Amino acid sequence: MKLSELNRVHPGICDGCYFIEIEEVERSIKELMTYAPWTKEQIEAGEVVRDALAKAYFAILSSVPSSPSRTRALNLLTDARMLANQAITFKGEV
Repeated sequence: MKLSELNRVHPGICDGCYFIEIEEVERSIKELMTYAPWTKEQIEAGEVVRDALAKAYFAILSSVPSSPSRTRALNLLTDARMLANQAITFKGEV
């Protein structure tokens, strides 16, 4: 099972044309939750993303008045970093 399919399945229920075994779902969940060290290329990609988002974070922090909207914008940048890291880690499968 592809990790990208994991959030669309229900263990033991037919998904389209094939039956999903509970063990297969459990293996995919374990893979998703297991630490995976990055390769050199992934580290480089992560640094590019981190540096760009850090610049955006500083720009918002220093140029936008303190407000709930600014806080939300900063939180979204943090979320963007985490989602980008996930995509790098799982090579776009999740």
